[in-house]
Amino acid sequence: MVTVVERGQGPADGRAPAGVPRQLPPAPRQFVGRAEELKALSELLDRVAGSGGAAVISAIGGTAGVGKTALAVHWAHQVAERFPDGQLYVNLRGFDPSSPPVRPEDAVRGFLAALGIPPERIPVGLDARTALLRSLLAGRRVLVLLDNARDAGQVRPLIPATPGCLTLITSRNELTSLAATHSAELLSLDVLTGVEATELLERRLGRQRIEGEQPAVAQLTTLCARLPLALTIISARAAVRHNLPLSSLVSELRDAHGVLDALSLDPASLDVPSLDPASLDVPSLDVPSLGPAAGPGTPTGKTDTPASVRAVFSWSCQQLGNQAARMFRLLGAHPGPDISIPAAASLAGIPASQAGPLLSELTSASLLAEHSPGRFAFHDLLRAYAAEQARGDPAELHAARLRVLDHYLRTGFAAALLLEPHRARITLGPAQPGVLTEPLASYQEALAWFDAELQVMLAAVSLAAEHGYDVHAWQLAWTMADFLDWRGRWSDWSATQQIALDACIRLGDLVGQGHARRSLARACNEQGRYDDTRSHLTEALNLFRETGNVLGLARCHIDMAAVLERQSSYDTAIEHAEHALELFRDVSYAPGQANALNAIGWCHAMAGHHALALSYCQQAIDLQRELGDNLCEAGTWDSLGYAHHHLGQYPDAIACYRRALEFCQEVGHRRNQAEILDHLAETQQASGDAAAARESWRQALGLLNELNHPDADRIRARLTALADDQASPPAG
Repeated sequence: MVTVVERGQGPADGRAPAGVPRQLPPAPRQFVGRAEELKALSELLDRVAGSGGAAVISAIGGTAGVGKTALAVHWAHQVAERFPDGQLYVNLRGFDPSSPPVRPEDAVRGFLAALGIPPERIPVGLDARTALLRSLLAGRRVLVLLDNARDAGQVRPLIPATPGCLTLITSRNELTSLAATHSAELLSLDVLTGVEATELLERRLGRQRIEGEQPAVAQLTTLCARLPLALTIISARAAVRHNLPLSSLVSELRDAHGVLDALSLDPASLDVPSLDPASLDVPSLDVPSLGPAAGPGTPTGKTDTPASVRAVFSWSCQQLGNQAARMFRLLGAHPGPDISIPAAASLAGIPASQAGPLLSELTSASLLAEHSPGRFAFHDLLRAYAAEQARGDPAELHAARLRVLDHYLRTGFAAALLLEPHRARITLGPAQPGVLTEPLASYQEALAWFDAELQVMLAAVSLAAEHGYDVHAWQLAWTMADFLDWRGRWSDWSATQQIALDACIRLGDLVGQGHARRSLARACNEQGRYDDTRSHLTEALNLFRETGNVLGLARCHIDMAAVLERQSSYDTAIEHAEHALELFRDVSYAPGQANALNAIGWCHAMAGHHALALSYCQQAIDLQRELGDNLCEAGTWDSLGYAHHHLGQYPDAIACYRRALEFCQEVGHRRNQAEILDHLAETQQASGDAAAARESWRQALGLLNELNHPDADRIRARLTALADDQASPPAG
């Protein structure tokens, strides 16, 4: 087979045993109220259990600060033991203005990983992933919590059809269509009652302090609009200043309220993402205004939520130290959804040893949450307020964005080269002062870093392009290409490379356009979009030729040989591969020479020149062994096997294919495994071993189905033909 020049290596293939997922966020430590709602949820569960049916509860809805997530997580923990096969959770970020909501296919990917499916075996495409998820959940009792859903279309593919599973959904929208299509029960929340708000403060501050200042407590709950987030922030500050009378806090908060009450607050400016809000021990504050909502315990009257919440945030930030207040403000410049300590250090231009304590100070003040070890996230309204504060100093905002984008670019660049040392290099500009690059020393560390930062990196590419940081936009996309390829995230690969190409066109950067075109072509090739592949590669060839980039030009010829070979244009493919070999030899680039020799050999084999193919491929094997390039060596063993097969040397061919499979399985490359298995099956069939051929094609079909690859239909047809041949009576 033709092996492209760049390909990252992954961990060993193999399906991990399905585990019991426990994905629920931590239960709120001091949950108060909601007795009627909890009772209603439990009664519904009892009815479902009695009937043996599946259930959907989407009516944990309502307006800002009503506690949808806190209620859902609290109740889910109470009933978790009734779902012995696990609990799945995803924050769908349905109202994030800076990036689209979580796609259903990505949410399903997370569920599959939680159920024990290795990343390299997760299918591509929503239909394939949903089918696998439903198969895994069949016969199980699992609770699924879908948090912050945008609309019914986002959650429908995530709802298990298995009786005994229960899906719990939170959304600011009512999702009434689910009531009709899935018999969803609707439940609406409002703000805490006065009694419940007082109870929340009492649990956090102690009964003695509350009983001693009842008038001040009543005023605090009013100023906080009985919103749990605002009440939590106030109580955190009051706990720190334990000697300060609550009446003094009321006076300070009234002053802040008086200033901010006159300011207009655009509701859209608060429509920002929330990340695992249950880890904040408070509900999700989804929108900045409160309207009437039916439900038990609904209080009368209406509070001025936007001004009140904004006043609480302002007052709380004034209580921070100067550096912590600056960190809070700058976090509003981060693309989200969460941030590590090194990235926060780069954002602020300070050492990591200083950034950690500042993040801890913000966490202690309930202005930030450490939702997983070493990773911090804002509540949605807090992110909006921080972003508003960051915009107050455009110069500081610009510098912070540059630093944090540089942090991800430079760490991503190092990680990309650990994944694939021989990939095409780009040239980075000077580092911004104060940028910290995370130390990565191995392939495994690089892969883990990309896994942890994937959503941040995707958001960073979009943020860079949106705000005019075009160099960062295309170079960040470059760092992600091999990782997205290995993970099978070809739609993300295409999308980021399109952003990169547009950015390079704006910059007039021809070399950058060449890299983006070539990477976009490779993504299209993996999706079977061969016309688009050839179009992008033709443009890339012209760009690299115009700029004198020999390695880029040679790599494009290898890629062109690969797509032409798939379309049976063997003579033209050989010409491209031979041209690539000449170019690689001109610059003495051994990895490229090895790949070009294999490409020539493979294309000759496909054209029927099998003895010539053996000669070229053996030269490639010799070079690849010296380089230790296992994945490319696997491709060459496959080429050798194909040539031996067509020379009638079946035992040699089978030995070559098995050697190729060993290498591919080591690096977890499924598409190449499927292609090798297809060739192995052909040889096994030709040698008279129909049973072995059937098993090899069965394995190949399974891999291609998981990838949603168009070649699956061809393999399926071969299995059908094999079955028909065996069913036919012998001649004579």
